[in-house]
Amino acid sequence: MPSKTRLLRSGDIANVDITLEKDGYIADSSKMYLIGSVSKAARRLVDKTCEAMWQGIQAVRSGATLGDTGHAIQQHARANGYSVVREYCGHGIGTEMHEEPQVLHYGQPGQGKVLREGMAFTIEPMIHQAKPR
Repeated sequence: MPSKTRLLRSGDIANVDITLEKDGYIADSSKMYLIGSVSKAARRLVDKTCEAMWQGIQAVRSGATLGDTGHAIQQHARANGYSVVREYCGHGIGTEMHEEPQVLHYGQPGQGKVLREGMAFTIEPMIHQAKPR
């Protein structure tokens, strides 16, 4: 985390997460930045995390479940030698910050809330280079 004593430097990965409130609705957006010359391992982690997010997005459809979405993300992470951060998750978007449903980035196919047309939620996985703990 950048501070007065810790500045960003070449090789760092920085995530900027912003919140927007408009007409009573709250949403957030996150973007990962590679600072300067980043190692191959760091670049691969960022690339595979983005791919995992898209795997989750592709699993979203009316009648699918949040477990389908989480499973798609988790499978992609595992297939690439990573694990999913379990302490943070995606969330519903509405008039409160981090509304229900919680959108876990791991799960079992067919489990969890059934998705329906008109739902608005975030899919924002975080991936570990190590085991989840």
